[in-house]
Amino acid sequence: AFTGKIKTRKLGGYFFINRPEGVWEKDFDLRLGFNPETAARLKEVGLSLVYALEEQGRGTFPDSTRVGHSPFSMSAWLFTGIPDAAAKKSVSGASFRETLKQSQSNFILLENVNAPLIKRMSSELHLADRVLKGHTISVDEMKNLDSSVIVQRYARSAKERSVRFIYYRWNPDLSAEINLGNLRGIFQDLKSHGFIFESVTKNSILTLIPARKVRIFFAFLLAVAGPCAGALIIRAFLREPENQGKLLLHAWMIAVCVAVLFGISISLLLPDADFVNGLAMFKGVKAAIVLPLILIGGIFFSMDEWFGFLKRNVTVRDALMFLILSAALIVLLSRSGNFSGAVHPAEISLRNWIENFLTVRPRFKEFIIGHPLLILGIFLWPNYRNASKMLMWAGSVGLVSIVNTFCHLHTPVAVSLLRLFHGFWLGGIFGISFILLFRVFDRRPSFRRAMMEFES
Repeated sequence: AFTGKIKTRKLGGYFFINRPEGVWEKDFDLRLGFNPETAARLKEVGLSLVYALEEQGRGTFPDSTRVGHSPFSMSAWLFTGIPDAAAKKSVSGASFRETLKQSQSNFILLENVNAPLIKRMSSELHLADRVLKGHTISVDEMKNLDSSVIVQRYARSAKERSVRFIYYRWNPDLSAEINLGNLRGIFQDLKSHGFIFESVTKNSILTLIPARKVRIFFAFLLAVAGPCAGALIIRAFLREPENQGKLLLHAWMIAVCVAVLFGISISLLLPDADFVNGLAMFKGVKAAIVLPLILIGGIFFSMDEWFGFLKRNVTVRDALMFLILSAALIVLLSRSGNFSGAVHPAEISLRNWIENFLTVRPRFKEFIIGHPLLILGIFLWPNYRNASKMLMWAGSVGLVSIVNTFCHLHTPVAVSLLRLFHGFWLGGIFGISFILLFRVFDRRPSFRRAMMEFES
């Protein structure tokens, strides 16, 4: 099923034809046993036709001009499992290129599946207006997932990543009742969020704006400058004499708002539809995480403090701290970008629970790490300057994450704003909790001595 305009959130139901054994090349005319009357009956019940090319090990694509003269036109082509070499060879073939142009069908770009092929087709054949973003879960992966997780993943792809085509694979290890139950669950979840199932004929969200490379460059600068601007605001508030000894939560709030404004500016610079549907991605996501963190370290600590630290003799504690911070940075990078790495099943369950409760899940690095540490660092500024700077530096991960959210250009801005709002108020609650917990420990002489030792 796939949608047309994002604003109306329309989805369409489709009937899939997989290639039967022995039907290829000379026999390829897309009829495959279907006659015009059958196609008409499918159309009456609201179904269109999608031809799924799931060829494995073949060296070529079908090369027939009869596709455009079949008894009925295909609504979409779905390519999965096609070798790269075969894709390049086929797209360069004059007959196949003419076939694709004549068919007037859409092309489904499955996330992380055959993206190079679809991108090549869209650029060389000028078919970007016929590319729609799709999502699927392989049968092997589904075998290890609960039905509720399967339903939520498909629904989340449409709600949060502008997916407009859902390819539900029938799991032969499950009964028809369970398979249909999963499909029904996906339908009901999306319908409850305002999606309508209806077929479309064209990607009506296509937006092409000139000077892309220049816009990407400025978007990267904004991604780096946004968190740094927030850190500068907090530092300016803390250094004002009239603010000494106060809990400057409004400084944190203003810094968050500034980061959000920088993030929205990135979305305004890169509204192109191929960013939305996956034909292109913001490639500087990871660099836009590391570089601001380095610069923010220079904002909170002076050059004398850095040189003084580098001149110290390295202790075992220093080495352990370095290893811990390095590991944390590696994990942060591996879980960032347009598609993050593997996630533990327990975390998946927690994510699903939060999403069911809040509709859109906030980022853990914001409401559990970033915002709370930033708030606690502001609180410690009057009495524990070094600890305060360390905590605010670590807490700036939250500001980086805010801007980074808008670098995921496949996510609608409204979804990103809701995600950030939930991270903001949850982070505020955790931050106040961290302050209360610190005040309890700070009453103990041993803890206070340890803090003073850290300061020295």
